[in-house]
Amino acid sequence: NAFTFGHDAQLNFNTSFTGKDKLNFRLRANTIYSFAKRVNAPFADLAFDGSLPENWKGKKTVFVDKLYYKFPVGSWGKMSVGTRAPQSSFTTRGSMYNKDSLLEFFNTAAGVYPSVTGTGVGIQVSKIGGKKLKVLNGSVAGSIGYITNEGDASNPASYNYLQEGWFGRDTRFRLPVQLAWKSKGKKWLFTANYAYERGMNSMGKVGTELSSNPFGYKSLMESNQYGVTLAYKWSKQASITAAWGGASISSRSDSSVLGIKMTDEGDTAQLNSWMVGFSFKDVFLQGNKAGFAIGGVPTVTSNDSGWGTDKSSPIALETWYQFQVTDNISVTPGVFWISGQRLDNDNAGKYGGKFDNSNGDVWGGIIKTEFKF
Repeated sequence: NAFTFGHDAQLNFNTSFTGKDKLNFRLRANTIYSFAKRVNAPFADLAFDGSLPENWKGKKTVFVDKLYYKFPVGSWGKMSVGTRAPQSSFTTRGSMYNKDSLLEFFNTAAGVYPSVTGTGVGIQVSKIGGKKLKVLNGSVAGSIGYITNEGDASNPASYNYLQEGWFGRDTRFRLPVQLAWKSKGKKWLFTANYAYERGMNSMGKVGTELSSNPFGYKSLMESNQYGVTLAYKWSKQASITAAWGGASISSRSDSSVLGIKMTDEGDTAQLNSWMVGFSFKDVFLQGNKAGFAIGGVPTVTSNDSGWGTDKSSPIALETWYQFQVTDNISVTPGVFWISGQRLDNDNAGKYGGKFDNSNGDVWGGIIKTEFKF
């Protein structure tokens, strides 16, 4: 148990050269403690904690959090390109659950829409001949992109045996594909999402420790992630969002631990997750917001390797209330709770060993004060 006090400061520079484009450059400094590291459980990640770019080697001072350029392409869509480009710069956020969520798990719609940032390019197509694509009395947009780990993209060779760079044999990358539909009046929102990743597993970043790395070594992973989200706004003040996601992860090679073979090339692991979130506006007083969400974090339900499966799926809960003190200042108290989970490694028997591990419940209370100017 501990009490912490930290800050997250973001300075955005938005520039437009034509009125239809945007160059976004964000500087950030963050000292908010990562509870996920404290309890060795990725699902305890806060949506606003002090995570840094993977290749950041300096102290926790100021770093470049976003750097990308978004511009229209003809009369049919927009393109985004950058060295710190978020996936969200060319896709549709498939959720109406407020971005003021406490846990990153809920902010990413159960991991279906992960907060991925890297070096790459993405395209969204939403028009033909300048007119929006219409389906079932609503508009449709399709997106596809290629985002690499920025450390790999800027380093063509590492340790004299890896071949990295923007396109390399060992480059870690994500290739997301999305189809989004919004009804007329934007009351309904539906997204179908797919992503292929090599050397990464973005869905597992908000799941159990095993789901983040089901084969012991992240470099072994090759994952196919998929999921759907459905949101409905039944009034100007209330909305509901539901999401379900899954991933099939394959091992690219064999691996051993202390001479014990744990993973064979071609071994697969399956992940599943879900969530339901409610958002409310003008609660008690005009301008104030509230939210409640529940979900099952990404969990390994099957695993061919010796690392086994999660014996149970942790359930996450959060609720918060945002006081809008002024147009520029808000105070948000909230609490979150995640049930404990056990790791079942019965599979390890075929590799000469058996392991068991468990995590207790995780909970916390938060008071977030936000200044915007």
